[in-house]
This record gives sequence, structure tokens and C-alpha cells, in this order.
Amino acid sequence: MKQWLLILICISWSWVDLSGQAFVQQPVSVQIQQQPLADALWQLIEKEGIPLSFQHELLPKGAFTFRIIQQPCGKVLDQLLQNTLLSWKVVGEQIIIVPRTENLLQSWVVSGYVTDAETGERLIGANIIDLYSNRGTVSNEYGFFSLSLPEGNVYLRTSYLGYVNYESYLPLNASISLKVALQRSITLSEIIVYPRDSLADPIGGPGPGIMLGKREAMLLPTLAGEPDILRLAHLLPGVTTGADGAEGLQVRGGDAGQNLVLLDGVPVYYVNHAIGLFSVFNGNAVSSARLLRGAFPARYGGRLSSVLDIRMKDGNTQQLTGHAEAGLLSTRALLEGPVVKGRSSFLVAGRWSFVHTFLNPQSARFKRQRGREGETNYRFFDFNAKYNHNISPRDHLFLSLYHGQDRYDDLTTDRSLLNIEDLNGNLFRFTYDQSYGEGLVWGNTVGSLRWNHLFSDKLFANFNLTYSELDQESWYNTEEILTESSINFSDSLLLQGLFRSGIQDMGAKADWQWNVRSNLYFRYGAGFHARTFRPGALLVSEPFDSESAFSNNTISTREGFCYLEGQGVWQERWSWNAGIHLTNWQVRGQSDWALQPRASIDYLASEKLTLNASAGRMVQYLHFLRNTTLNLPTEIWVPSTQLIPPATSWQQTLGGRYEWGTAWQVSVDAYYKAMQQLLAFREGVEGFANWEENVVSGQGVAYGAELQVSRLQGPLTGWLSYTLSRSQRQFDELNLGRVFPFRFDRRHNLQLAGIWQITPHWHLSANWTYASGFALTLPLVKFTAVVPGELPPPGGFPVTLDPVAKNNIRMPAYHRLDLNIHVEWKSRRTLQHALNLGIYNVYNRNNPLYYDVRRFLVNQNNVLATRYQFVEVQLAPILPILSYQFGF
Repeated sequence: MKQWLLILICISWSWVDLSGQAFVQQPVSVQIQQQPLADALWQLIEKEGIPLSFQHELLPKGAFTFRIIQQPCGKVLDQLLQNTLLSWKVVGEQIIIVPRTENLLQSWVVSGYVTDAETGERLIGANIIDLYSNRGTVSNEYGFFSLSLPEGNVYLRTSYLGYVNYESYLPLNASISLKVALQRSITLSEIIVYPRDSLADPIGGPGPGIMLGKREAMLLPTLAGEPDILRLAHLLPGVTTGADGAEGLQVRGGDAGQNLVLLDGVPVYYVNHAIGLFSVFNGNAVSSARLLRGAFPARYGGRLSSVLDIRMKDGNTQQLTGHAEAGLLSTRALLEGPVVKGRSSFLVAGRWSFVHTFLNPQSARFKRQRGREGETNYRFFDFNAKYNHNISPRDHLFLSLYHGQDRYDDLTTDRSLLNIEDLNGNLFRFTYDQSYGEGLVWGNTVGSLRWNHLFSDKLFANFNLTYSELDQESWYNTEEILTESSINFSDSLLLQGLFRSGIQDMGAKADWQWNVRSNLYFRYGAGFHARTFRPGALLVSEPFDSESAFSNNTISTREGFCYLEGQGVWQERWSWNAGIHLTNWQVRGQSDWALQPRASIDYLASEKLTLNASAGRMVQYLHFLRNTTLNLPTEIWVPSTQLIPPATSWQQTLGGRYEWGTAWQVSVDAYYKAMQQLLAFREGVEGFANWEENVVSGQGVAYGAELQVSRLQGPLTGWLSYTLSRSQRQFDELNLGRVFPFRFDRRHNLQLAGIWQITPHWHLSANWTYASGFALTLPLVKFTAVVPGELPPPGGFPVTLDPVAKNNIRMPAYHRLDLNIHVEWKSRRTLQHALNLGIYNVYNRNNPLYYDVRRFLVNQNNVLATRYQFVEVQLAPILPILSYQFGF
């Protein structure tokens, strides 16, 4: 009985297999003209009755043409799938389309550079995809790409925002090198305006950062009409800043010193002009900018919170071009052109302010209205230069330079008369003179020498020598003189403060990028930084010699690092990035090692929905100290030493992105960041000879949720971003050891940005910003005391205490509406013009930059009494937006 049962089963399986095989031999016909491959498969199913099964997402994209008449179904499928990574097999009564086994096809490499056809500029983050195999990659930060494809015909499409797609049909039977030159789109409506998820890693999935678009920066309203790539970051979720951009970027609960800002691969230690109203980056000279907020890849190191990677333009290798722009507060110009046409080029750009012509008289008028004399003065300039030379098809040389400087001064004098009558009826006339001064001077110098070398079509390398120097100095003085001539009475108070931060950073770095295959690549490299710190702070009541005070306050450090980073795709739906960053820090003969693992993963849940998660450890050996005794922003860079451990953080993120139709995109992210060994000044410290003895270390935690809704296409584009967050600090020696909010703990942060394209040359744009007020410390209890051996001022010496909490006061909520109209036109065929006209802070919201506490003497019942008053400092009331640009 068992034997007959086995025979029956074998016969049944044979019949099932033969029934499936019968369809393989059945003659069928397929005819499609420039249609998706799925249409041909559906013809086999619906018209020929073939029991065919396939997953639509596995099919290659693009349009195909086939005309096959009465051929066996198996041969037809072979022809349809010839140049794809798919095959077919019979399973029971079904024919199933399956991924082709990799070793069945010989792979070849298509590599090269993507450039602008008009200027020769290399394009970063251009998308390259083979529509037959559905394999893709993007160009790296030097415009290079490498893509492994199966032997046969390939259909390459190269695309870049604002450029016409380039498509090429190639027979591939050996590795080839291409130079893809893209033409700029003349149809402005094709430009999609929104903060885009980056594709800046050579795997066809979402990258780890957000690209900051130059076009968006040009069209959206900006202060005084000055397009600024950095201010665009203020409109992104997870990013906060001070009033009107002052005090830099704070990303996901970190401070401004926890951001690694790179200009052509060189760290920049101070990125603001005008205390944050403008950035040091000339928009005309910028090629691309990318902001990484989470657990960034292993190739980056040295900071806890974020990376802002900015690349300068290389210069036009084809023809001489220029650009100039004048706004209300500054003007800038750029000139670029070939040195040897097609092989080398130069670029020079400059920017200088005339803020003082507007600020000086306005500030003087403002002070006179309050019965005071004085003025506020501010100036800045910066300069960019770059030279690039194509030595050979495999070697390229770049030399880039930046230098800029700022100076800010605010002087105020005040004289008041106080009449005091004693018990005998004698009248005394006191003259009370006050003068206040504060100022900032800072400057950056940045340079790099880079050499790109292509070892093979799969191995790309970049070698970089870097130099960065920051000199920053801030000062203030307060002088009060009380006199009465009839009794020869005179009393005075003089306070002076000087804060200084200086860094000189010389470095070298080597990076390799090895593209193993189209869905797997590795980056690895090593580098070195030799830094010299010149920190210092001083507070005295008499004139002082600043040079001698800081001459013995220099610290030299050495930092070496290496990293290994891999990225790939697994089973079509999973993409990953993982790596290790290893750092060695040396100071005063001591050495410290830090291992920093990083990992992120994306899951393609459907064609519209992508889920992602990341985690990583970051270590920072540089500390950014802010002196909170002065309300004027003053910062000092100091290194980790034997007494000062490095700051560390662990950050985890979880999020998703959903594409709603073709025009909308929604992204949601949640993050949690735990920080250790954060540095802060001790309570009450104003000046000190040894900063290491006047700082304390503590911990912090930051967490929140972020939402961004973007409209990507159509005449109206833009985005809404909202962040709900909390950031706290805890120091055993501050605030009685209690937890307190971080200065930029802003619970709610909402931004709306929109651009309406009225015609191809007219754009109306607006943005509205709302943020909860940041935290600050103000004294809540005040009394007077007499110090033995000292002559007390009238009323005694003022003493202030804060028994409640640090950062116990919230500034008013910040909100602001800006409007702008952007118009473009051409004249004489070669001249291009653009005009920005609008209003900054439309409803004249008073958003204070900071509050200062000033001391005054008043007559109170014929007794000289001390009074304190909050003095509000505001940067930007309602202002016009006006700038004119022209180029050739």
C-alpha cells in the first residue's frame, strides 16, 4: 500500500511540474512601445494566459520597447529580462520572476565625474541610476561616482536639482569612465524648493543629513536682503538659535560649540558676523551645504551635536563670469574664470558691510531719546579665494582660502544731577556721571590644500592639509563718578573686563572611498590636528596690560584619529551605515583614547514609507565656555586637560518619512541624547588667572520629537517644521546640585516657509517663526552690606542672591513674520538681474537679544539710594529688505 502511495505522489508532482513547464513552451506575443516592463508582463498574463507572478518593486524603472511575435514563453522572458538583475523559474503551476543570482552575470564598473556643463563645477549629490537594473548611486563631495553594473546594455539617467536630466544608452562589456556634464534648466518651475533629504552617500538610499539649498536661501526673505545659507538652517526642525540668529546654532539640545562646521573640510571655530545676524559664508561662493543632526557617520568626529559640511565653488573652467550684489547692510562681489580653459580655474569673492552708516546715527538717536549720549558701531568684511587644477584624468588639486574679521563697539555716557538737602537745610548738588562700553573683535583665517587621486575605478582618495585660526576678544568697562564740589567730595567705581579666545589648528587628513559593488562601499581614513589654545579671562578695576596677562596662558594639544565606515543595502529593503571612529588626545604629556561606534539603519516598508533608526557615541575634547556674568555674548574655547575630561554623548533617534502623492512629504523623528562631562563656569566667576580651577563639569539630557511637512512641487512650495523638546543640565557645584533648564531649552519651536511662483521670473515668499523664550538667570533677592576696611558707596555694597534656581526666568516668546518678492530678468543676453524687496519683522515684534542690569543712584527722601533697572537690548526691529544682484 505504501509503495502505491509513493508512486501516486511522484506521478502527481510530475504532472504539476509538467503543467508548469508546458507554459514555458507555449508560443506568445508581446508588443510595447516606450512603456514600463510591467506592461509586457501583464500582456503575458491577461492576453496569453500565462500564470506569471512578480513583485512590482523589483522591476527596473524606465521605458522599454519590445516586439516579439509567437515565440516560446521561456525565450520571451529571457529577452524581456536580458539586461536586468531578474530571472524566472517554474514553481508548481506558476512562473515566478525572481532576483538573478549575482554570479550569473559579469559585472563592470561605470565611474566618472558629474559636472556643470557651463562652468565645469563638480556637482555634489547628483543621482546616477541604471533604469534597467535599478541600481544607483550618487556623486560624492568631489563629484565622483562609481557604479557596478551587470554586463549588457545599460540605460543611465543622471539627475540633479535645477538641471536637465542626462540619459545615455550604453553597451557595457568592460569598465568605462565617463564625464557627465549637465545643462542647467531654463525652466524655473522645474526647481523643487524645500529642505531635501540628502542623497550624498554613494548608496541609492536616503543619506544622513539635510541639504541646504542655495535657491531656497535666495528666494526666502532674509535680513536686509542678504541670502545666507546658514540662516536657512534656522527654519529646520531640531535647530534653535538666539534672537534674530544671535548666538549661533543649537542643535537638539546642544550648544553652539558642539557643532562641527567644515569649510572645504577645514573646521571653522566661529561662524557668525554681526553676533549671528549674518554667517561668515558668502552665499555666492558656496557650492553646497549639508546639515547632519543625529548620530552622524564615523568619518566625522570631534563634536557632540551636529555637522555642517559646506563646500566652496571650484570656479568656472569654461569662461569668465562675475556676480555682484548690494543690500541695505552689505555688498558682495565674485569673479571666477579659467586659468587654462577646461583644466584649471580661479575664484575670488569678497563681502564688506556698511552697517555702520545705518547703525551709528540710529543708535545715537535712540540713546538721546533716553537722555544719554553715545553710539553703536559695527563693521565686518570677508574674503574667499580658490584655485583648482586638473593635473590628469586621475589627479586634481585644490587650494582654498578664507579670511574675515568683525568689530563691534557700544559706548554710552550719561550725566544726571541729584540735589540732596540735609537736616540743617543745606543743599548739596551731586553730579553723577556714568559711562558704559562693551565690544567684540573676532576674525577667522581658514585654508586648505587638497589632492584628489583616483587609484582605480573603485578606489577614490582625498588628501588634505588644513589650517584654521580664530582670534576673538571681547571687552567691557563700567565707570561711575559721583562728585560734589562745595564739600570737595568725589567717589568713583571702575570695572573693566577682557575675555579672549584664540585657536590655531594645523591638520592633515587622508580619506579613501572603496566601492566594492553597487550596494556596498567602505570609507576609511586617518588624520591629525596640532592645536594651540590661547584662552584667558581677566577682570580688574584698574588699567591693565592684556598682553602680559595672557602671555603664560597657552596650551598645545595633539589629536590623532582614524575611522572605518561601511554602508550597504540588504535584501533590497534594508540599507545600513555602521562604523568606528577612534581618537587619541595628547596634552601636557598625557594621552587619552576614545572609541566611538556609530550605526544607522533604514527600512523601506513600502514605496512611500521609510523607517529609520540610529545610535552613536560622540566624544569632544574641545570645550566651548560661555561667560554668563556678562549678558554680552562672550565665549572661550578651552581644551581637555589632566583636570578637565572630554565631553561625551550617546544619541539615539527613531523616525520615518512618508511620501504623500508626488507633491507632499511628511517626516517624523524622535531623539534622546545623554551628555556627560559638560563644562561650565563656577557660580560668580567673572575673571580668573587659572581657568582650570574655575570651571565645573556636569551632565545634561536632551530629548524631543520633530515634525516636518513639505510640499515639493507645484507653484506653491515650502514646509512646516515643528519641534517639541526639552534640554536640561545638572552640575553638583551649581544651582545647589539641582537640575536646571539649558539656556536654549525652548519647549516649542515652529517654522513656516512658503514660496509662491507667480511666473517663472516672479516669486513671492514668506516665513513665520515662533519659539518659546529661552532661559536666563536674574537675581531675585538683593540686600546691602558693609565690608570692613572699605569705604562703602552710598547705601552700602549691593549683594545679590538667587535662592530659587539657575535660569529661573523665561524671555518672552520669540516670533517674527517676514515677506519678500524676488524678481529675475535678463538684458543684453549676457547680463542677469535679480531684485529682492520685502519686509523683515513685518509687525515689528520686540524680540530682546538680552537684558542687562544697570545700577543707578536716585534721590529718595533726601538720601542717595541705589536702584537697579533692566536694560533691554534689541537687534532687529521692523526693517526693509532690499538687495539688487547682477551677473554676467
